[in-house]
Amino acid sequence: MENAYLIHADNRHLLEKRMNRLQNKASKLGVPFEWEPLYTVSTVVETTSPATGRKIPKEYRQLAIYFKGEAPRLGGWEFAARVEHVRTDDGIENIMYTHPEFEGTIPEAYRNVSHGCDHCRKNIYRRDTYLVHKDGEYQQVGRTCLQDFLGNDPQALITYYQEFSRLLGWALEEGEYWRGKAEDVYYRDDVLKATSAIITKHHWVSGRDAYNNWDTISTKGRVVYYFTRPVEESARAAWKKWVAEIDAVEVANDEIEEAVEWARNIDADNDYLRNLRVLAKTSAWEFGHLGLGVSLLPAYRRHIGQELKRKEKAERKPRKPSEFVGTVGEREEFTITVERVVSCESRYGTTGLHIMVDQEGNALRWFNSGAEDMTEGKTYKIVGRVKKHEEYQDKKQTMLTRVKFEEVAA
Repeated sequence: MENAYLIHADNRHLLEKRMNRLQNKASKLGVPFEWEPLYTVSTVVETTSPATGRKIPKEYRQLAIYFKGEAPRLGGWEFAARVEHVRTDDGIENIMYTHPEFEGTIPEAYRNVSHGCDHCRKNIYRRDTYLVHKDGEYQQVGRTCLQDFLGNDPQALITYYQEFSRLLGWALEEGEYWRGKAEDVYYRDDVLKATSAIITKHHWVSGRDAYNNWDTISTKGRVVYYFTRPVEESARAAWKKWVAEIDAVEVANDEIEEAVEWARNIDADNDYLRNLRVLAKTSAWEFGHLGLGVSLLPAYRRHIGQELKRKEKAERKPRKPSEFVGTVGEREEFTITVERVVSCESRYGTTGLHIMVDQEGNALRWFNSGAEDMTEGKTYKIVGRVKKHEEYQDKKQTMLTRVKFEEVAA
C-alpha cells in the first residue's frame, strides 16, 4: 500500500520513534517499508474539555506523512488474522482480528477453532494464535512455532504484524491521549455503567465522528478518561469533579443486564457481532477490549429500535389494494391524508408532487405548481378535477389537477 495520511501530531516524537522502529524491523525481515514526514497543518479550534464541558481554544496540529509498505509475506504465506482465545463463562472462545490488508474470506471453522497449532500439534493453552494463508490453504500457528513454520524470528514477525495493523488504523485514532495510570483489568459491568452515564451526559460519539469533528471526544475516549487517574496533581481535581458528575447520573441497571444477556446470545453474522458475543461472556476486560466493549450498549439500543419497528410493521393492518376513484374529467371531493410531498425540479420551476391516500386506502396524486403545499401527515378535504386514472408499478392511482384544499381539524 502507498498513501499519504494526516495524523494527529500532538506526540510527533512518539510517532517518529514508532515508525523508525517499525522500519528497522521491516528491514530485518526483508519487507518493503518507507515513510517520510511531509508537513504540519496547524488550526486553532474550539474544543470541549472532558472534565468541565467548557469550550476552550486549542491548537489542533496534524502531521502529513508519506507511507509505503505491505503486509508481511514470508515463504509465500501471508497473515490472515490474529485469534485471541478468551476465557469466558462458557469456556474458551475466540475474538477474531482480521488483518486489514487481508482480502480473502476466513473459513467459518476457524472462528471456533481451539488454541492448538497445526505445526507442532501440541494442544496447550495459547492466548493468541495466528492464521496464515497461502494459495487457498490456511494454517493456525502458535507463537513459538512461527520460526519453524515461516523460517524467521517469531517475536520480530509477531511484533511487526501487530504494529503494522495498528499503523493502518493510526490515521483514525483520536488526538487526545490521557496521561495517567490506567487499569490492568476493566470489569465489564463497571465499564457499561460508566458508558451508560457518559452517553446520557454527553451523547454517543463514535471514534470516526470524533476524528471528523475536532471539537468532540469519542465515548470510548471519555470512558478511558473515567478510568485513568491523571498523573499531574493539577489535572486530578478536574478529573475527580468530572468523575463525580458521571457517578451521579442515574443508570438503568436493568438495561445493562438485558444488553449483556442479548449480546451473550446474539445470532451473529459478522465479525463485529461474533466478537461482541464473546466479550459479553467474560466479566473482566483488558484495555484493548474497551473499544468493542463500549459499543455494546449502543448496539443493544439499535437492536431494540429495530425490533420495535418490526413489531409495528407486523401489527399494521394490511392495506386493501388501491382502486381508481372519481370520474375522469369531473370535479370530485375527497378526504385524504398526505403521505409525502416530493419536490420536482423542471425547466418550468419547482412543483410539489403530493402523494395522498383516501379513507379507503386508494392512492391519489397531485402535482402542485402553486406557492403553497399541503403538509405531510395531515388530513384535508380536497376538491379537484380527476385528470386520469393510471397504474404505476401495478398500483392503481388517481391523478388530480386544480386542487383546492382545507385542513381537517384534529
